[in-house]
Amino acid sequence: KKCARTPPKHSWQHTSKCTLSRTLGPTLVPDNDMSMTLLHVEGMTCKKCVRRVEKALMAVPGVRVAAVDLEAGTAEVHGEASVAAMVAALEEGGYPAKERETGFVTLQVDDMTCRKCIGRVEKILMAVTGVSAARVDLDAGTAHVEGVGDTGTMIAALAEGGYPAREMQPESANLIEIDSPPVRTLKVEGMTCKKCVGRVEKALMTVPGVSAARVNLDAGTAEVEGTASLQAMVATLEEGGYPAGEFAPHNANLIEIDVPSVRTLQVEGMTCKKCVGRVEKALLTVAGVTAARVDLDAGTAEVEGTASLQAMVATLEEGGYPAGEFAPHNANLIEIDVPSVRTLQVEGMTCKKCVGRVEKALLTVAGVT
Repeated sequence: KKCARTPPKHSWQHTSKCTLSRTLGPTLVPDNDMSMTLLHVEGMTCKKCVRRVEKALMAVPGVRVAAVDLEAGTAEVHGEASVAAMVAALEEGGYPAKERETGFVTLQVDDMTCRKCIGRVEKILMAVTGVSAARVDLDAGTAHVEGVGDTGTMIAALAEGGYPAREMQPESANLIEIDSPPVRTLKVEGMTCKKCVGRVEKALMTVPGVSAARVNLDAGTAEVEGTASLQAMVATLEEGGYPAGEFAPHNANLIEIDVPSVRTLQVEGMTCKKCVGRVEKALLTVAGVTAARVDLDAGTAEVEGTASLQAMVATLEEGGYPAGEFAPHNANLIEIDVPSVRTLQVEGMTCKKCVGRVEKALLTVAGVT
């Protein structure tokens, strides 16, 4: 029977959506919290094979959604069933199968301007068969995609949605010209907040010859890589309202710029991909955190930057996720406590009665034990 559902706006969505409707009815759709498995299925030659494969998969306990792509020879399955159970069911029906390994791809996406664009791009990518996760970085103009989806299909889907895209080649990002001068550090005045940091970095990146720019707000400096002249960079910054000059190494205010340190946290209470997003978002709000990656299976968060452990733990616990520093040798949480003992210098005590009064007064303070 033909699917009675009206074809969606994008032709690339039609096959998987219609297959889901035919198999399960129009009301059952994959839940974001359900795991997705893509199987490579052999021996399918016609639409009857498609129906047999879908029927066999739906009979496996734990399978919630099954969508078969005859041309690709694949079956996308959502639910909690094991791969072994699904493969056994298909082979029993005469269709040898095996799981396709998940991969990662980073796409450069053009024309994203706001948070709504982030949502649209992620929604488009998640609709592509085989994509299990998509995370967009608006500032970098990139989309990190996980799954077994075809890269060409993803690029075509984004282009149809109004976002031209192309696959990034990681190896090309590290190319450095042999004649490139050493890194140059500028002293920049007038920076007061993170918005200033973004404006200064953006202004420097517009200067011909600049390949990278990193601003240290606390130090009031900008570290610049590339072949641009000092005069061109200073002129651009001063035009934007930020007086600048070359940083003198003998200056007493010299602050060494180090690569951000990496810290691993043990995070409790995470149960799904939504939790992953909440934890990463919470960590990125902590001053000094430059990157955060969560491993749901391991229950850990790898954090880059200069933020203190106490600040990160406090932020996560405020959001309902108890956390502590990860100890590789025993995987136990290390509790972060306020120091148990403090010493105060107290004036005006002249006798034992003073001693009693001071001790009594201190014990009325909340938190004193």
